[in-house]
Amino acid sequence: MSHTIHVEANNPPGKRCTLYIRYAEKVGQHLGAPFSAIFHSPHPVQGRITPALLVGGVALVPANGEVLLPQDVCAALADAPAELLETLTAAHQATMTD
Repeated sequence: MSHTIHVEANNPPGKRCTLYIRYAEKVGQHLGAPFSAIFHSPHPVQGRITPALLVGGVALVPANGEVLLPQDVCAALADAPAELLETLTAAHQATMTD
């Protein structure tokens, strides 16, 4: 299954925006999916609060209500390989500790 991954981010991007961009890059690399990012200032964007990570045009909702976790992203990708969760977890840890 092919996915289009898109990020709506603030300009300049903060931690969550950077995290979502890294998620999009990693998903694109693992699934061969196209990804893009649009930076906006000021936010919100068309009724969405940035940052937003969209898969196939649908914004993912964080299960914890705050920030998307690797499990949230993988749950939206039915064909995600097992190693994608590890890759996204590493990106999450690196971003949130920067």
